[in-house]
Amino acid sequence: MSDEKPSTTDGAPPPKPTASGVSFQNTQGDIAVAGDVVGRDKITHLTQNYYVVGQVAEGLQALNGLIQQNETLRGELRSLRDQFHDVSREINQLSNYKEMHDLLHQLEFECYKVLVQTAPRFPADRLAHREVRQYRIKLQRLLTDLGEAARQAVDPDFEQQWIDDLADVPGQLDSALAANERDRLDDAIQQLKIELDVQPARINNELVGAAGALRLPDLAQALAEVRAKLSEAPSLDAARVQVFQTGVDELAHVSAALTALVRDHNGWQDVEVRLRRIEALVLVDAHAGQDLRELKRAWPKLKEKTQALSQSRAEGFRDAFLAASAALDTQLATALPEVLSELFLDYRAYAGELFVQVDVDLRDLCGDLRVIGEKLAETLRMLG
Repeated sequence: MSDEKPSTTDGAPPPKPTASGVSFQNTQGDIAVAGDVVGRDKITHLTQNYYVVGQVAEGLQALNGLIQQNETLRGELRSLRDQFHDVSREINQLSNYKEMHDLLHQLEFECYKVLVQTAPRFPADRLAHREVRQYRIKLQRLLTDLGEAARQAVDPDFEQQWIDDLADVPGQLDSALAANERDRLDDAIQQLKIELDVQPARINNELVGAAGALRLPDLAQALAEVRAKLSEAPSLDAARVQVFQTGVDELAHVSAALTALVRDHNGWQDVEVRLRRIEALVLVDAHAGQDLRELKRAWPKLKEKTQALSQSRAEGFRDAFLAASAALDTQLATALPEVLSELFLDYRAYAGELFVQVDVDLRDLCGDLRVIGEKLAETLRMLG
């Protein structure tokens, strides 16, 4: 993932309170951030919900300059070395999980799925041969990148094991091409499927767990205490002090955004498990013309929870979800089973899309945190 910092949004008006957080507005519209987030311009990429971490990194860079300028400050900060080290390590872990997740996403959509589409035309279609060779080259590159990422993982040996299980797939594709055999191509595709059925979800769960354990609030509190001490040292560069103070404020906002996204992710994960169970029963009952008892039993709490969770999402898709929820709620007591099942499936699809939005926002934020970890590592090197 690129370490380039997102650009800031110029001229944005102050945030407006929402039911569960803050709506940030610029000329392109409003974006709502989950949780009790306060501050300015927290979102700079309206379509992907990237949160600003650039000012935090700039604040830490300013702190590093102040450390060089003042030996007393450097001495006081040495007591925070362990805390800086722990947060830097935790951020690196998050960034690593994000990188592995992105590589697996490429593996699935740029290799596996296109091979599945190509397979019915193989070996009769010569263009299919060209496509298999092309995807084989891309697969080799992705496996190499995954191996490099695995070396930085929390458990490198474990990650390398499943990557090694895929090491024979490029050779299997070569064999399929040389022998013109569809069965060999199918075997290679199946080997990819085995790992893709397991690893992306596992990596994502690891990322969410690590995000929940990241101690950004403690770091924000420690840096706030450092900021208070700076006022006692008037000889410090005033411009750097101001940049650092702004960075401390922004770190508190990023920490709140991360906490809120983890909370929302866990909430939608719980909803997804419940919806999956209800869906299986709804389809059976609707086919048999029976009353959808499980849906009706679970609906009051499900409705309350999902409406609360949806308030942290941007207007538009959230409104479509709430409309689907209202339609289901209105028809629940009177509609025929087959009508009710269709309304539920619409509601379930919208809920799934909102969960995906939260999941993507959380992964993006975790990836963007890398630049903060890098600046903390610089701070540690200066403290000795």
